Amino acid sequence: MQDPAIFHKSDGRGLDLVVESDMRRLADYWSVRRQGRAMPRREDIDPVDIPWALSRLYIVDYDRELDTYRYRVAGARIEDFFDEPSRKRSLRGTTIDDLLPGDWAERAHMRWRPLITDGSIVYMRGAIYPMTERVPIGARLLLPLSDGDDTVVTGLMGMTDYELRSRADFDAEPQLEIWHIPLSEIP
Repeated sequence: MQDPAIFHKSDGRGLDLVVESDMRRLADYWSVRRQGRAMPRREDIDPVDIPWALSRLYIVDYDRELDTYRYRVAGARIEDFFDEPSRKRSLRGTTIDDLLPGDWAERAHMRWRPLITDGSIVYMRGAIYPMTERVPIGARLLLPLSDGDDTVVTGLMGMTDYELRSRADFDAEPQLEIWHIPLSEIP
């Protein structure tokens, strides 16, 4: 399957690529929680510290055996978007494969893969999931988490900020740009 997204190298710019102020705040919070490690542990993340992000925040576990992403928690804005296509009231326990139709689940796996394989931060900007008549335009930031061994990614903390637009607003298929930011670029 060919992914229509446009992929970029971060070219040493690290988190300077992230232009949305709340996503930068979340990245800064994540970075502080690393405490000198490659990435923070899941238990290092405390929602009480980031109330301004909660409606757009999600924590996802990754199961290596099943190669699946499962939502542990998702904020109201995230659940609201997926309520229509999935008919689920809560994303808790839902996998990406259950949530997204066919090719879209495969695309999500491909786009998120560098986060799992090498701990890269994934940053997206543009049409996040243009799979319905309502197209979310915005940005997404995926930050790796571990369960203790900071060399093995076992999940992620993400934020998606979007505004819904009608597909009729676009003359052509809306674009998505994706950057994979290696942890070596994060001080």
